[in-house]
Parts: sequence; C-alpha cells; structure tokens
Amino acid sequence: MIYVTVKAASELENVSERAIQKRIKSGKIDFREIKSRGGNSGRTFEIALTSLSKDAIDRYYSENKIVVPAADDVAADSLADVPEYNRKKAFKYLSLLQAAEGMKGDDLKKFLGECEKQNGLACSYSSFLREKKKFKSLGAAALTARYGCRAGDTTVDDACFDYFKRHYLVERGRSAEEVYRQTVGYARKELGLDTDVDFASLSSFLRRLHREVGKAGIYLARFGQSAFNRKYGDYVERFMNMPAGAVWVSDHMQADVLVYPDGAPAAAREDLKNLFAFRAQGKPARPWITVWRDMRTSKWLGWLIHVEPPNTDHIMAAMYNAMTTWGIPRAIYIDNGKDYRSRDFTGGRRVHRLEADELRIGGMAGALGIKTFFALPYNAQSKPVERDFKNWHAWIDRALPGYTGSNTSEKPEKLRNEIASGSIITIHEFCEIAELYIDRIICGQSSKGKALQGRSPNEAFEQEFEGLRAIDADELKLWCMRSSSVQELRRNGWRDPDLGWFYYAEWMNGYKGQRVYMRRDPKKYQIGWFFLESTDEYVGQGILVAPTPGVAETDLEREQLAEALRRKKRANKLLKSMAQTGRPDDVMAQAVHRMAANKSREIGNNYIPAENEVVITRMAAVVKKAETANTGTYDEAPAPKGKIVLFRNSLDDND
Repeated sequence: MIYVTVKAASELENVSERAIQKRIKSGKIDFREIKSRGGNSGRTFEIALTSLSKDAIDRYYSENKIVVPAADDVAADSLADVPEYNRKKAFKYLSLLQAAEGMKGDDLKKFLGECEKQNGLACSYSSFLREKKKFKSLGAAALTARYGCRAGDTTVDDACFDYFKRHYLVERGRSAEEVYRQTVGYARKELGLDTDVDFASLSSFLRRLHREVGKAGIYLARFGQSAFNRKYGDYVERFMNMPAGAVWVSDHMQADVLVYPDGAPAAAREDLKNLFAFRAQGKPARPWITVWRDMRTSKWLGWLIHVEPPNTDHIMAAMYNAMTTWGIPRAIYIDNGKDYRSRDFTGGRRVHRLEADELRIGGMAGALGIKTFFALPYNAQSKPVERDFKNWHAWIDRALPGYTGSNTSEKPEKLRNEIASGSIITIHEFCEIAELYIDRIICGQSSKGKALQGRSPNEAFEQEFEGLRAIDADELKLWCMRSSSVQELRRNGWRDPDLGWFYYAEWMNGYKGQRVYMRRDPKKYQIGWFFLESTDEYVGQGILVAPTPGVAETDLEREQLAEALRRKKRANKLLKSMAQTGRPDDVMAQAVHRMAANKSREIGNNYIPAENEVVITRMAAVVKKAETANTGTYDEAPAPKGKIVLFRNSLDDND
C-alpha cells in the first residue's frame, strides 16, 4: 500500500493540511503513525493513498508516472494490509454491493431484508446507501471497520520502557511488580517525570513488552536456553518416516493412586505374577508403569506394572513382553536416565558417554542388532509417551479410590478414610483396569494427527506394520527380569524364597554349592534361566517343581483336600459337557468362512498382511555355540583324514 505525507495529501486533494488532520482525527481516512524526532511529541502521520478521492489518486499516478492498476487490484491491496476483524466488514459490503447492483427503492429494501433472513447479512437501507457512496468516492478501503485503528499505540515512555525491559529480561530476575516500582523511581529521579499523573501502569508495560519481544523471547531471557528448548524449542521428528514397529520409545511413570497387594501369601501363590510385582509388605503403595511404545503409531507394545522404583530389570522385562509378541525393533529411543544408560543396553561403561552406534559385544541391544538413541535428560518434548502419561493421570488415577494427587497440595482429604476402610483396590485389580485402559482407550482412541490421520493407534499399527522380525525365544532369556535373590544350588535345586518351591534340572547336580541367580518370564513361571553370580555366565534352564501335599493329618485338611478333588471333578464334568458341540466343518469350509470375515475388516479388502522376517542375530550364534559345547554335538561332520604314503608316485589321481 502507498502512503503519502499530510502535506502531499493536502496538495493532491487541493485542501489545507489542517483539513487532512481533521479527517485523521475523525477516522475518515486510513493513516499510519511514524515515530520521528520532530514536533508533535515525536510523531508524524502518513496517509494511505487509497483513502483519498479518485481524482487525487489519478493525479498522484500521473505525477509519478505510475501505471494505474485495475480496480480489483486496488481493492485487494487495500484490504490486504488491514486486520481480519476490519476486513470482514469490507467483504460483507462488497458482496452486497455486487449482488444489489442496479437495484433501487423498494426492490433494494426487499433484497436487503431477504439477505438478512437467508444469509444473516444484516444491513439497513440507509447504511447500504452510505457505504455505497463511500465506495464510489474512496474505494474498497473505505468499507473497512474503523475499530482497532489505534492498535500499537502506547502510553509508555520509551526511556522508561527501555529501563524496565533491561532489568526485567534477566535470567531468574526480579518479579515484574518489583521492576515496575524500580522503574517508577527511575522516572522520578533521572527523568524528572511526575509519576502521579499520567504514568503508564504495569499492565501497559507488559503489553508493550509482549508485543515487541514476544512470549517466547521473554521466556528465553527469564529462564534460560535449556528451559526455552523444553517449552518453545524447535524439534526434529527423526523417526516419523520409519515404518510402524521399527522404532520403539520407552519411559516409566508412577501412578497417583495407592493399591494393596493381593491378600495372604496363599492367595498370592495362586496368582504368581503378583509376587513378581510385590514383595509382600502388606502396605499400600503407588505402582509404577514401565512401557515400550511404537514411535510411528503411538501403540503400546509392552509394559510392566511394578511397585519397586524402576530399574534396568523392569525396562528389560517390559521390552521382553513386547518382543515376545511383536519381534525385535530396528532401533530403540530411550531416556538418558541412569537406569537406561546401563551396560545392559549399550554394552559400554556406566558413564554419561553415550556411543549408541558402537555397541560393545555383550550389550543387549547390540547383540540383537538394535540401534540405540537417547533423548535429552528430563526433556518433555523429546518423548511423546509422556503425553500418554499425562492423560493417564487425568483419566484413570482421578477416578480410582486411593487417589493421592500429584503433589502434597493436591492430596484429597478422603484418602485417609479410604485406606482405613480398605476401599482401595488391589494390584491385581489395578492390572486388569490398566490392561483394559491401554487396549481400549490409549490404543483404541482415534486421533487427527498427521501420523494417525483419524485412525486409532491399533488401526494404524495393523495397517502399517511390515511384519515382525522374529528371533528364537531362547535368545531373549537375558531380557527376562532378574530375581533379586542369589541362592546356592541345593540337593533339590534352586529354591525360590518367595514361593518356597524349587527349580530343578539335571545339570544342577554338577553345580551344587555354587551361587546363581535366575531370570524368568513373569507370565511363564515354570521356566527359569540361571546365571553364575561371579561371572554372569549362563549355565542352564530349570523347571519349577511344585510340592506335592502328603498325608492330610487333620479333619480340616482332609475336608479341604476332599473339597478340592470335588471341585476339580465338577469342573472337568462341566467342561466336557460344554465341549460337546458336534463335529466341526471340514478345513476348506472353515477357510472360506475365515476369508469372508476378512472382507468385513475396517481397514479394507485390499489389505495384505506383511510377511514375518526371521532374523539371525549374534546372540543366536552365541546360544548355538553354548548348546553344542555342552552336548558335544555339532552340525558339521569332521573332515576325513588324509592318506599316508611314502612316495609321491604312490598317490592316486584323485589324491
């Protein structure tokens, strides 16, 4: 848009400068304020050329030898430089003027009434004529609303503002109120201003500061670069182009709810996984959740609920749960916390030096061919999984009895009564709720983000997953959670102190008296993998041997034994009766029915499941070598012995 001075505008309109200034004060023409060192308190005004009459505009173009633009270009240029709320009025009247062209009198009044009823464009007859006149004489700019024309004006003195800005934009500096009081003293002593009359308020100082510096700039100056990066810093989505299931991200959180262990030890023995999560203390505790999440689709792939503070064993056990279902990823993206920086993941020393691409032999992720990437420590923007945790606290924890709040100030008063009355849930109930919530809410809720595009994480993962990279289950034994107890091998094997039962295998006979520890799958307690405490060397696999009850000595024990046998008999009878459903259809008929079911899937009829890839890792070679060394069996036949002769001419042609 072209602007001219007040003097030039008066010459173009053939009026005095005072007349132009009156038009400025009345808001009849568009102008902009220019700060200068001249009079009028250092302010001058420039007039928008489009606000002048058509004759003045033509005279300006003629004097400056400018080609006159088309009327539509002038209108577009006039409206482009005004705020949206001012532009709406111009668009309204431009559309009405175009639609009502040639109408007069009653026809025009009738047309305006219909526009208000049908389109909501309220406009009186007199207002229409007034705007039409302005449009013919001044152009499209005259149709814009006049409110907001003083946006950017300020009552804050420049010298005072510079002083306020210089002392407020200091890292960990004083509050705005304190700096404002100091600025008032500066204005009185140094500038000689009467601060009791017409001195700008604190809100005026802050409005100008936000307008000129911006919220992000203020935050950077007040809180430093690190805090700025976490809140406003740019980030690079390094893994968004990776396929689903290729990159996993991990983190853990502590729920804001108290839970109880599942009753007495006898009850816990029936549900062995509860002993895995709880070292029965009998006291309520806040459970932890360690999770592995697909970076591409946000689907939770594996998780572990535990009471102990998170450590490497919990992280590895959660990843074990994910890998047994979804195979191994190509890369993992994890926190820089101490439990994630351990030797088990990177194969390196327990120091802050991270060499994710140079994993040492023996590093768990490196042995499986998984690359490791590390997020910035305590950087919320680095791991989107923390957004899921925020929703967890808001949707789940607040709805459960035993809610503790995220801090002491949010602690509910009813918590003490809930603990005393025993109304808080058990860890087993919490696990059931968590399973349902993770599958149906976190992974089942659709999102309009650029990765999901209206799909849920479950749907997106099912459509984009390229197939699991399967490995032998024996290669994952080192990822199972390590038992916290180290025991000597006894005559009956290795005794689990929590269960009171033994793990046994024949190889244990040669290791009696040695101290070993165990790793096991929390969902398959019957198998354990044992390692020497001294060298962490894998020595063999053991099977859980449950104790067989002997003679029932008391009447109560005999009754309990008889009831258990009757219950078992009733259950078997019921299951047999329920299983009598007739002969199944032949295999081909079942295949036809299954193919028909596939056609009803929401993901479409053209979906072709990806083929699984069997990955041969370095860990597989290590496991194979250990097995052959123990058994003395080798796949390759020994090379045949050569023929021994005294003279060369005694050799056959084949020799």
